[in-house]
Amino acid sequence: MSPVTSLILLLAFSCVSTQSTSALPDTEKILPIPEKPGTCPADVDYPTCDNPAIHYLPDCELDQDCDGEKKCCFSGCKNRCMHPLQAKKDFCPYFNHSICLYARPTPSECHSDNQCQGTDRCCCSGCKHQCVPTVKVKPGQCPAPKTKCSKIDPAQCKTDSNCTGKKKCCNRCGLKCVIPEREHDGVCPTSIENLSCLTFYKALCNRDSDCPQKQKCCLSDNTLQCQEVKNEKPGSCPIPSTRCKTPLPKPLCTSDRECPGNKKCCTPLCTQECTDPLKEMLPISLP
Repeated sequence: MSPVTSLILLLAFSCVSTQSTSALPDTEKILPIPEKPGTCPADVDYPTCDNPAIHYLPDCELDQDCDGEKKCCFSGCKNRCMHPLQAKKDFCPYFNHSICLYARPTPSECHSDNQCQGTDRCCCSGCKHQCVPTVKVKPGQCPAPKTKCSKIDPAQCKTDSNCTGKKKCCNRCGLKCVIPEREHDGVCPTSIENLSCLTFYKALCNRDSDCPQKQKCCLSDNTLQCQEVKNEKPGSCPIPSTRCKTPLPKPLCTSDRECPGNKKCCTPLCTQECTDPLKEMLPISLP
């Protein structure tokens, strides 16, 4: 092969090689698919995913597979489209513990509000803890129900939010919107939400008006009874870990009394909101 022919072939090969390389995608320009904002709920306690006979097919692979603000989260043995965690500022719906007196225990779905999507909370429902939608509870307490009812009227409401103004949804020979009684100042040491779903509690009182002025009707030893009030709920607020820009956001609560369950009114980031208190550290005994 002559030197001229060799040079022509070399130039042709270089041209083809350059074109092939330029046709390849520039990996540095491929951007990762962004995740949607927010935090996924923690995995639930049940189902436990230990049954090899059950095959769980995922509902999604990426956040973009989900509608709106929903994220692709692992919960209950598979990927699901779920709302990210939001402020848990409302209350568990009323649950009648007496219906569970002879119920057979079944596994609870959750033990913490952070296992529930969006604003849902881990509440007693169906004689076990499940993630359920919350309800808004207006201040005040329902008057004592009538001891005898000639008939039960059709329900006018289901929750306080169905009632206008300051009225609450109370049992008055049927659910009706009524003016509530004023609560005594202070908070109970223990929330009734701490009860096991299978606990049937006794009631030595039913509302604050059954107690002296400086006491409230609170849960103690599985019994509703009059107790000395506290200025705030037990536990400590998390220490803020960030510097906040001013002006600060509007507070979502102003006192522990406005928060459901054991939650306290704290400022964990830059917004005053209902927050789980810090877990108490047990003292370490040295040998």
